Amino acid sequence: MSKAWLLASGKGGVGKSSIAAGLAVSLAKRQQHVLLLDADVGLRSLDLMLGMQDNVLYELHDCLSHACTLEEALVQHPQYPLLSLFSAGQSAKPKDFDKPELAELMAQLRTRFDVIIVDGSAGIGRNLKCFAAVVDEIIVVATADEVSLRDAEKTAALLRTQTNRTPFLMLNRVSPGLIATGTLEAPQEISARLDLPLLGAIPDSSRVYPAMLQGQTMAECGSDEVASALRSAARRMQGEEVPLRAYSRSALAALWYRLKGGRPR
Repeated sequence: MSKAWLLASGKGGVGKSSIAAGLAVSLAKRQQHVLLLDADVGLRSLDLMLGMQDNVLYELHDCLSHACTLEEALVQHPQYPLLSLFSAGQSAKPKDFDKPELAELMAQLRTRFDVIIVDGSAGIGRNLKCFAAVVDEIIVVATADEVSLRDAEKTAALLRTQTNRTPFLMLNRVSPGLIATGTLEAPQEISARLDLPLLGAIPDSSRVYPAMLQGQTMAECGSDEVASALRSAARRMQGEEVPLRAYSRSALAALWYRLKGGRPR
């Protein structure tokens, strides 16, 4: 049965699109027919991240306005034939997707793909709300700093009110070293504090950015830890029970953490 996921974030710059692309590749490697829908209207980026910028001719906006067929708008990945890209539109506006045709098109896409990953825009706007209404699950992406977490908590609360579903939390750029010293909370602690189920935690790696410059995703960056974290998250998306990595803290940092009431120093 096909399942559609929306990736959202409270603020930009947390790696939401990178994670969307990485999850899509990880699922395609698991022999899933995957659609990656770039729904960041007017600011598409996934074609560049996937090295497919020369392949995109038509977009979701063109389909909704009947300027092209669905087959013309879907672009197959050159390396992963089970992965297709669908861009919302560079010149489109959020109001273009606030219509019944979007739900009808999503219904068509569900008959073609096992997994649909919608990379939404940052923040809570009209565009994100349109796509939140036509998916099954929502993932809020954040980093472990307090600014990002506060925005993520607000975003999750608004989406929970709108959809009556509890979003999952995906943490990016997790630093075991900063957790060990008590500078940052562990992913499980953040999940408990925000009251959001933790789908995954992607470790920080210096290999991600150079890979992106070459049109490769996080799943292909050469970091075994990053690739493993993405695979585990992809398996959880498919309903598997995969243990989350446990992060340790030094004895002194642990004591300080408890004295501060369970918050990073």
